[in-house]
Amino acid sequence: MRHAGSKQAGPKRRSLQERERKGVTFSKETIRHVQASTACRKREDVMISRISTGNTTHANADAFEALVRDEIFPGLLARNLQGFREAQLLRLARPGQTDFLMLKWFDDLGAVRRYAGDDYERSLYPPKARELLRRIEVKAEHYEVVAVLRV
Repeated sequence: MRHAGSKQAGPKRRSLQERERKGVTFSKETIRHVQASTACRKREDVMISRISTGNTTHANADAFEALVRDEIFPGLLARNLQGFREAQLLRLARPGQTDFLMLKWFDDLGAVRRYAGDDYERSLYPPKARELLRRIEVKAEHYEVVAVLRV
Protein backbone atom coordinates (compact mmCIF):
# COMPACT_ATOMS: atom_id res chain seq x y z
CA MET A 1 0.00 0.00 0.00
CA ARG A 2 1.06 3.56 -0.41
CA HIS A 3 0.51 6.49 1.90
CA ALA A 4 -2.51 8.62 1.12
CA GLY A 5 -1.56 11.95 -0.36
CA SER A 6 1.93 10.75 -1.19
CA LYS A 7 3.47 12.68 -4.05
CA GLN A 8 6.41 10.36 -4.42
CA ALA A 9 6.24 8.41 -7.65
CA GLY A 10 6.63 4.67 -7.38
CA PRO A 11 8.30 2.39 -9.90
CA LYS A 12 6.80 2.51 -13.38
CA ARG A 13 4.37 -0.35 -13.84
CA ARG A 14 4.00 -1.83 -17.26
CA SER A 15 0.62 -3.02 -18.45
CA LEU A 16 -0.02 -6.68 -19.14
CA GLN A 17 -0.09 -5.89 -22.85
CA GLU A 18 3.36 -4.26 -22.71
CA ARG A 19 4.79 -7.26 -20.89
CA GLU A 20 3.20 -9.74 -23.31
CA ARG A 21 4.76 -7.88 -26.24
CA LYS A 22 8.13 -8.51 -24.61
CA GLY A 23 7.43 -12.25 -24.46
CA VAL A 24 6.15 -12.50 -20.88
CA THR A 25 2.99 -14.61 -20.58
CA PHE A 26 0.40 -14.69 -17.79
CA SER A 27 -2.22 -17.19 -16.69
CA LYS A 28 -5.89 -16.26 -17.07
CA GLU A 29 -6.17 -16.15 -13.29
CA THR A 30 -3.36 -13.59 -13.03
CA ILE A 31 -4.94 -11.46 -15.75
CA ARG A 32 -8.33 -11.50 -13.96
CA HIS A 33 -6.65 -10.57 -10.68
CA VAL A 34 -4.81 -7.61 -12.21
CA GLN A 35 -7.93 -6.42 -14.03
CA ALA A 36 -9.98 -6.61 -10.81
CA SER A 37 -7.29 -4.74 -8.87
CA THR A 38 -7.08 -2.06 -11.55
CA ALA A 39 -10.87 -1.66 -11.53
CA CYS A 40 -10.79 -1.06 -7.76
CA ARG A 41 -8.16 1.66 -8.13
CA LYS A 42 -10.17 3.53 -10.77
CA ARG A 43 -12.95 4.19 -8.28
CA GLU A 44 -13.36 7.85 -7.47
CA ASP A 45 -13.94 7.17 -3.78
CA VAL A 46 -10.61 5.82 -2.51
CA MET A 47 -11.12 4.37 0.96
CA ILE A 48 -8.56 5.39 3.59
CA SER A 49 -7.29 3.34 6.51
CA ARG A 50 -5.98 5.43 9.41
CA ILE A 51 -3.46 3.57 11.55
CA SER A 52 -2.43 4.63 15.06
CA THR A 53 0.00 2.71 17.24
CA GLY A 54 1.05 2.61 20.86
CA ASN A 55 2.09 0.24 23.59
CA THR A 56 1.57 -0.26 27.27
CA THR A 57 2.68 -2.46 30.12
CA HIS A 58 1.05 -5.88 30.38
CA ALA A 59 -0.58 -4.67 33.60
CA ASN A 60 -2.38 -1.82 31.76
CA ALA A 61 -3.26 -3.73 28.57
CA ASP A 62 -6.69 -4.99 29.68
CA ALA A 63 -7.62 -1.54 30.99
CA PHE A 64 -6.65 0.11 27.69
CA GLU A 65 -8.60 -2.48 25.69
CA ALA A 66 -11.67 -1.92 27.90
CA LEU A 67 -11.33 1.86 27.54
CA VAL A 68 -11.31 1.59 23.75
CA ARG A 69 -14.20 -0.89 23.63
CA ASP A 70 -16.39 0.81 26.27
CA GLU A 71 -15.65 4.54 25.79
CA ILE A 72 -13.54 5.45 22.75
CA PHE A 73 -15.40 3.40 20.13
CA PRO A 74 -18.89 4.34 21.42
CA GLY A 75 -17.79 8.00 21.51
CA LEU A 76 -16.65 7.72 17.92
CA LEU A 77 -20.02 6.29 16.90
CA ALA A 78 -21.84 9.02 18.81
CA ARG A 79 -20.13 11.64 16.64
CA ASN A 80 -22.06 10.23 13.65
CA LEU A 81 -19.25 11.21 11.28
CA GLN A 82 -20.11 11.20 7.60
CA GLY A 83 -17.72 8.84 5.80
CA PHE A 84 -16.59 6.88 8.86
CA ARG A 85 -16.95 3.13 8.22
CA GLU A 86 -15.47 1.10 11.07
CA ALA A 87 -12.73 0.85 13.67
CA GLN A 88 -10.66 -2.08 14.87
CA LEU A 89 -8.26 -2.53 17.76
CA LEU A 90 -5.48 -5.11 17.36
CA ARG A 91 -3.43 -6.35 20.31
CA LEU A 92 -0.07 -8.14 20.40
CA ALA A 93 1.65 -9.25 23.62
CA ARG A 94 5.44 -9.01 23.36
CA PRO A 95 8.11 -9.57 26.00
CA GLY A 96 7.87 -6.59 28.37
CA GLN A 97 4.99 -4.77 26.65
CA THR A 98 1.68 -5.06 24.83
CA ASP A 99 1.38 -3.33 21.46
CA PHE A 100 -1.86 -1.92 20.12
CA LEU A 101 -2.73 -1.01 16.56
CA MET A 102 -5.92 0.96 15.99
CA LEU A 103 -7.38 0.91 12.49
CA LYS A 104 -10.10 3.29 11.41
CA TRP A 105 -11.69 3.07 7.97
CA PHE A 106 -13.00 6.14 6.14
CA ASP A 107 -14.61 6.73 2.75
CA ASP A 108 -11.96 9.26 1.76
CA LEU A 109 -9.43 11.78 3.08
CA GLY A 110 -12.22 14.35 3.54
CA ALA A 111 -13.86 12.03 6.05
CA VAL A 112 -10.54 11.68 7.89
CA ARG A 113 -10.32 15.47 8.12
CA ARG A 114 -13.87 15.64 9.50
CA TYR A 115 -12.75 13.19 12.19
CA ALA A 116 -9.30 14.59 13.04
CA GLY A 117 -9.36 18.19 11.83
CA ASP A 118 -6.94 20.02 9.52
CA ASP A 119 -3.90 18.50 11.25
CA TYR A 120 -5.28 15.06 10.41
CA GLU A 121 -1.90 13.30 10.71
CA ARG A 122 -1.79 13.97 14.47
CA SER A 123 -2.74 10.94 16.58
CA LEU A 124 -5.82 11.45 18.71
CA TYR A 125 -5.86 9.82 22.14
CA PRO A 126 -8.01 11.05 25.02
CA PRO A 127 -6.30 11.77 28.36
CA LYS A 128 -7.43 8.45 29.91
CA ALA A 129 -5.75 6.55 27.07
CA ARG A 130 -2.56 8.60 27.38
CA GLU A 131 -2.39 7.66 31.09
CA LEU A 132 -2.50 3.95 30.22
CA LEU A 133 -0.17 3.95 27.23
CA ARG A 134 3.59 3.97 27.66
CA ARG A 135 4.38 5.02 24.08
CA ILE A 136 2.19 6.68 21.45
CA GLU A 137 3.17 7.47 17.87
CA VAL A 138 2.49 11.19 17.47
CA LYS A 139 1.49 10.78 13.83
CA ALA A 140 -1.19 8.49 12.50
CA GLU A 141 -0.53 6.97 9.11
CA HIS A 142 -3.07 7.00 6.29
CA TYR A 143 -3.10 4.37 3.60
CA GLU A 144 -5.20 4.16 0.47
CA VAL A 145 -7.08 0.87 0.47
CA VAL A 146 -6.26 -0.51 -2.97
CA ALA A 147 -7.82 -3.97 -2.70
CA VAL A 148 -10.28 -5.68 -0.37
CA LEU A 149 -11.26 -9.32 -0.16
CA ARG A 150 -14.24 -10.30 2.00
CA VAL A 151 -15.67 -13.78 2.21
